[in-house]
Amino acid sequence: MIVIFLHALSLATLPLLSFGPFKIFVLSQALQHGLRRSLPLALTPLVADIPVILLVWLVLRQLPQAAIHILQISGGVFFFYLAYVLYRSMQRMQVSTEAVANAPSRTFWQAILAIWISPQVYLNWTAVGVPALLTYSAESAWHGAAFLLFFYLLWIGGLSLQIVLFSQAGRINEQLNHYLVLIGSLLLIGFGIYQIWLGITGLTT
Repeated sequence: MIVIFLHALSLATLPLLSFGPFKIFVLSQALQHGLRRSLPLALTPLVADIPVILLVWLVLRQLPQAAIHILQISGGVFFFYLAYVLYRSMQRMQVSTEAVANAPSRTFWQAILAIWISPQVYLNWTAVGVPALLTYSAESAWHGAAFLLFFYLLWIGGLSLQIVLFSQAGRINEQLNHYLVLIGSLLLIGFGIYQIWLGITGLTT
């Protein structure tokens, strides 16, 4: 169960610690409109991800098991790329934080649309999320459900905490965030190696 938790944590690391368009939108709402109006936005990823997960699940479950193992290897390489992207984000942290205050106001459904039209969510679930979900579900339905539960507890819980901090202080502790980004990058590299090992082991057994 600890491995499932860490796997879910690795998938949640990039959206939690980086500043993409969706994160900037959510934190700008916290900064401009306060906690009461912005906290429900923490549920946006759950609403937006459901059709994406179902779509990717329906496609990938039709593939032979060997294809899933190849996806696991590809997902491991993708984790290395995400670790690089996350580490590079430290260099742009100040710029991204300033962009929060100037972000345009959007609606809840515009935020969901912004997630749907981004290729990142499809890449994440195709290369990492759904292959892991299929693997854990093959062990038991509880393992698959635990992976999703851990992921959304971490993602929505972490996003909610960031919204609270921004609504109260209007800023983040950049030094602490840099340390978290470094730890997150190492976690992604570690699980990238784990994903590749799973894929190679599955193909050779």
